[in-house]
Amino acid sequence: MRAKITKSKQKLAKQQNYVCPICKRSITDFKEGLEIHHITPKYHGGNGEYKNLQLVHISCHIAYHKVFPAKAEMPPKANINAWLKWYRS
Repeated sequence: MRAKITKSKQKLAKQQNYVCPICKRSITDFKEGLEIHHITPKYHGGNGEYKNLQLVHISCHIAYHKVFPAKAEMPPKANINAWLKWYRS
């Protein structure tokens, strides 16, 4: 059974070529739920514009925020990239 997906999530999925930007796996297999992730958290002034949003697997979202809590200091981009490289391997 296909999961119900909102128009906003459909737009994000298409923008991302149907790939989770955290793990780089497909988001179209519907084996796992999806979450909208703010690139710049609302806590740090991020907004709900599409350019600040990503559609990610729930497990990827949880793993990301365990390392980089939304209300903690914004990590340097290099730290995020290093973690993403580790997480994908």
